Amino acid sequence: MPSNPAAESPHRSQRFLHSVLWSWFGVAVSIFSGILLAPYIVHKLGDLGSGVWVLIFSLVDNLGMIDLGFRSATLKYTAHYRATGELDKVNETLNTGLFFSGIVCLLAICATFLFAAAITRFEKISPEYARTFTILLIIVGISWASGAVFNLFSACLEGFQRFDLTSRIWIAQVAIRSIGIAAVLATGHGIFAMGMVVIAAMASTYVLNVVCVRRVFPRFRLSPAYLSYNMFRQMLGYGVHTIGAALSLQALNQTAPLLIAHFLPSTAFVNYYKQPLNLLQYSVDMVGRVGFVTGSHSAELAAKKNYEAIARMGVFINRYCLVLFAPLGMALIVYGPELFRAYFNPTFARMDTPLFPVMAAGVTLGTAAQFNSSSILYGLGKHQGLAYSLMVEAALCVAGLSWAIPHYGIAGAAWVASTLMLLNRGLVTSWLFCRAIHYNLWSYLSGIYVLPLTVAIPVLLAWFWVKRYWIPGRNLLQVLGGGALLAMTYYSIAYFVCVRKEHRVLPLNWLRARLRMAS
Repeated sequence: MPSNPAAESPHRSQRFLHSVLWSWFGVAVSIFSGILLAPYIVHKLGDLGSGVWVLIFSLVDNLGMIDLGFRSATLKYTAHYRATGELDKVNETLNTGLFFSGIVCLLAICATFLFAAAITRFEKISPEYARTFTILLIIVGISWASGAVFNLFSACLEGFQRFDLTSRIWIAQVAIRSIGIAAVLATGHGIFAMGMVVIAAMASTYVLNVVCVRRVFPRFRLSPAYLSYNMFRQMLGYGVHTIGAALSLQALNQTAPLLIAHFLPSTAFVNYYKQPLNLLQYSVDMVGRVGFVTGSHSAELAAKKNYEAIARMGVFINRYCLVLFAPLGMALIVYGPELFRAYFNPTFARMDTPLFPVMAAGVTLGTAAQFNSSSILYGLGKHQGLAYSLMVEAALCVAGLSWAIPHYGIAGAAWVASTLMLLNRGLVTSWLFCRAIHYNLWSYLSGIYVLPLTVAIPVLLAWFWVKRYWIPGRNLLQVLGGGALLAMTYYSIAYFVCVRKEHRVLPLNWLRARLRMAS
């Protein structure tokens, strides 16, 4: 366990909390809109049509890996050079990244035109959706590829720790996308119109990112004079491992839907697999947003050689993220079938019942509890081992899914993905983190997991009793009430058991400051 918590800078802790709270607010809006929108899409498009919609974005998400790691390198070096006061180097980082990302973007757009029709045939899209699927894959793919350029501006904002601005931009995108999709479905339009709404939302995000960078970094200049081959080598040296990790994560996230569509008889199975995973990932985005903050802060701390603070941050932030996320996983284990029966339809409940405990355990313990370990490794620039471990996990996952899906369907896919997630992202990532900062592995793991699980296990067992004798989840109101009561019980205990005394006052201080500003 890290010692001397009092040595933490109160200003840094408050700044970290401010960044996290803004990030969480953005994710909360995304979760709320996703929860409302998902059943509406299924209702309007049916199981097959909504499965096609999910598959399109499972495919174009792969374009997020084309930036060759320049986004993460931009975040790393803008944070570093801002901390050291070398603002010309910030301009050098941005200009060099934008130039080479633009080249990559053009290549990705060409590849989208060339392979869209072949992908449609491989995924065996039904004839009624085949043409729309191909056209939309091209259009959305072009928009997604453009993110290789424009996402560097959001990386700069994160490097400058302006998560209030990135969260507001994210909220604007979610609002445009959600309201727009609901509107086009309500007026009788289909998948193509939904795709146009998504593109409009993304375009607004790109414009706002550029405007905000010019606001927070007035010395920003877009000029060939700032192009630097040495900076390119530096960013590529950092990014080459990032792209390996990104490719592996894309394979881990998207291989299951693609192979399910290929091996199983209907695209609807993609939706059955993705919906419980989406529900978990909506909330794990809260952890991911914290990871953006920890990555930026660890880059700043590394520039100042403050490794003791990095060790403390790794233990406590991972523990608190596990505490934050655990009730959702527990509620899904207890009430998952009842939730999906009321939320979607009985077919979803029947198909997804075997998936809930497997996915909840994998995502909670493997991702939510360790995401910040990987973020800190990126911030330190010591993520090479992480990239290699993810490559191994991805290779094993592709092989395992190719065998499991034809034999055991979507349940087999869930077991393969979750088991590998726990072993690699839960254990191997922890070992890599401890090796990077010369910290004891057992102290690190116990500091993260012991107290949250000490609270979670009895609460989970108690709630099986609650479900059987008190709140069985016969309707959506009972499911939501039972889940909310479970979360309140867990948080009430975990606040005193898992959260350090000196950390409990930080949210209160932040709230008091906001109230004083309002008055």
